[in-house]
Amino acid sequence: VHCLNQKQLIEGSDIVRNGFEGFTFAKNNNAFLYSDDIYKIDLQSGKAQQLKYDSYFNPNQQDIQYVGEDAAGNIWMSSFTLVGKYRLEGDSLAMLDAFTIDDGMISPTSIELHIDDQGRIWTFTISGMNCIDPVTREVRFFGINEGLPDSWIDPVQVITVSDGQIATHCANGMIVFDPVALWNSVTPSSEKVVINQIRIGGDALATKKSINSLGSLELMPGHGAVDIEFQGLAFPTDVRVEYCYRLKGLQDDWLSLGKNKLVTLPSLSPGTYTLEVKTGKPHSNAPIKSLAIVIGTPFFLRWWFIIISALILISAIIGIMQWRIRRIRRQEEARVEVSKKIAELELKALRSQMNPHFMFNSLNSIKNYILHAEPKLAAEYLSNFAHLIRMILQNSREKSISLKDELETLILYVDLEKLRFDDEFDFIYLVDDSIHLEDIKIPPMLLQPYVENAIWHGLMHKKVRGHLLLQFVKQDNMIACIIDDDGVGRENALKMKSLSATRYMSMGMGITQDRIEIMNKMDALGITSEIKDKHDASGKPAGTRVIVRIPASNDLYS
Repeated sequence: VHCLNQKQLIEGSDIVRNGFEGFTFAKNNNAFLYSDDIYKIDLQSGKAQQLKYDSYFNPNQQDIQYVGEDAAGNIWMSSFTLVGKYRLEGDSLAMLDAFTIDDGMISPTSIELHIDDQGRIWTFTISGMNCIDPVTREVRFFGINEGLPDSWIDPVQVITVSDGQIATHCANGMIVFDPVALWNSVTPSSEKVVINQIRIGGDALATKKSINSLGSLELMPGHGAVDIEFQGLAFPTDVRVEYCYRLKGLQDDWLSLGKNKLVTLPSLSPGTYTLEVKTGKPHSNAPIKSLAIVIGTPFFLRWWFIIISALILISAIIGIMQWRIRRIRRQEEARVEVSKKIAELELKALRSQMNPHFMFNSLNSIKNYILHAEPKLAAEYLSNFAHLIRMILQNSREKSISLKDELETLILYVDLEKLRFDDEFDFIYLVDDSIHLEDIKIPPMLLQPYVENAIWHGLMHKKVRGHLLLQFVKQDNMIACIIDDDGVGRENALKMKSLSATRYMSMGMGITQDRIEIMNKMDALGITSEIKDKHDASGKPAGTRVIVRIPASNDLYS
């Protein structure tokens, strides 16, 4: 006989306990003594070994309710929070598995624990009994509905008698039961499931056949939630039946429903699914009730709609491309037509600037210088005349020239006219300091008709000496080209000139205006021309002022 006092149990410790929660026998002449500490005792040698366990098992350091060893050598312990399965490694307990209310335990507190001959773990709580199958992890509950006289079982001792039955006591007397028969009494593996009702979007499904006899359920896209109610054929004990389900095509794993008899499916994507329902836990072998659910494909995803849409799209693309090609062709034809018209106008402008009267009179002036033995003047006039003709011909081939070249041509032209008219008028040209003539572009021969008109129809008919001003002024982003004369004015010129001269004047001015309009349409240049009649203090005509405005940007004619 070995007597172990508390001091021997707690070797080298100054902690002295007044009592322990329980004592159980184990295999190989061992026993467990436990409170909030656990000791393994060798009953032969009398030696005690304190065991260590994970704080997760007993976080509040409360008394352990039970410690026992099963046939496989696993140690089972119960606390106020869970039932745990352990393996002893030296002096430490390594947790292998744990069971809580999340696994189906009726109560987190197990007052007593007992291992039957089949290796199942029975726990006793204030709400009834649980039984754990360690192999399948299935947890079943037994209460008043299963025959217990009282749900509160607080046994002092639980034993297995010779025929395998388990005996304990409760407040109303003794309890004796066959663990195998009681376990099988709530086995749902042989129970079938029937479908009672199907609701779609909250409305019950109307069908001539029995709901349970439906093999498939066809739904249109965009249906509402689908509620499926079912029932296990275990009356009158169906209140304790648990269910599980899976929706093949969406998930392959079984999901536990507990005692809930309703599955709600959300709006599903087009396709075919199979709802399977059975009693018991996900691993049970109960018969499966199946219902195929077919969600139709929306019309816009069906093959005929896709083909029609593709044909319409292709036709639309071809139509747009043809329209675009026709539009480009029309634009190109219009551009060619405009270019042709510009070329014709430029040729007309060249011809109008090559005024036959001017050329004839210039050649007559050269002849007179020669006849009057003034070869030096004749040579100078001829040289300037040839230079002017060469510049006009050269510039007429360019789309744009610099304002410097235009001014040089105008100066040479005015000098020849002054010489031909015996220097009867003064000519002045002014350029703002902010204007760089080399950087400003202008269509060639744009200003010459206005200068020619000022000389021929303004200054030529004046009886006193006249004045011609050519000025270039910067106005914001524009260059104002001003041709100002103090001649007889347009009204008097029309009275003095012949019909042919008037026609020539109108033709030259009209061609220039047409050039400006067409160039503005093609290149959006924004060129403008303005003609003002000048009057003196008494209201009589006192000359003409022409203002031609061109962009100051140097890239509009590139």
